[in-house]
Amino acid sequence: MSRESVSNGYKLFKDSSIDLLVNNDLLDYLNILSEKNKYQTLEEIMQDVDNYGILGRNLMEFNSLLANKLGEGYDSVLDIKKQILQLKKFIEILNPEEAKSRYRKSFDEFSGLNLIKSRGRLGYVFNLTQEFILLFVEIIIGNRSKILLNELFAEFGKRGIFFDKQTKKSIIQFFEEINILEKLSDSGDAQYVKSIL
Repeated sequence: MSRESVSNGYKLFKDSSIDLLVNNDLLDYLNILSEKNKYQTLEEIMQDVDNYGILGRNLMEFNSLLANKLGEGYDSVLDIKKQILQLKKFIEILNPEEAKSRYRKSFDEFSGLNLIKSRGRLGYVFNLTQEFILLFVEIIIGNRSKILLNELFAEFGKRGIFFDKQTKKSIIQFFEEINILEKLSDSGDAQYVKSIL
């Protein structure tokens, strides 16, 4: 087990999930205020420049009402990102610490079922089964048919999942066994992981 997997693995994941309820509520509000028929991720909302007019107008009106209700200051700047941050601040005020804590506790309990394992003094680390690894592979690959093996491991890292050398070898062997590893050379530079769907 590498230090990177301990310091940047589950700890990074846990630290980033502190505001889980607030972020969930923020995304729900943004989806309502953007007036789209399809639920969008934050990234999709931010990339939908054509909808900035509707979202911006609704966001400013909503933030103004919330600020007034909460007795907070309101900045009417015409900047989507600043308006989103302002809404997040108001949601943090509206959600009591007890609610945030309970929401987070259920997340921790779910994680404890299959995803994490105690490593004594090191704390908690991810404990991913082969099924979860395949699930993450599909999430990472998305609509593509395959991905470079090295790029796949880098994408795992972006999600706070780091593997030591021995674990990487085991994963590569697993991919070979289920026939989703396509080798164009043995160097590793031309090894692709294929989608299973």
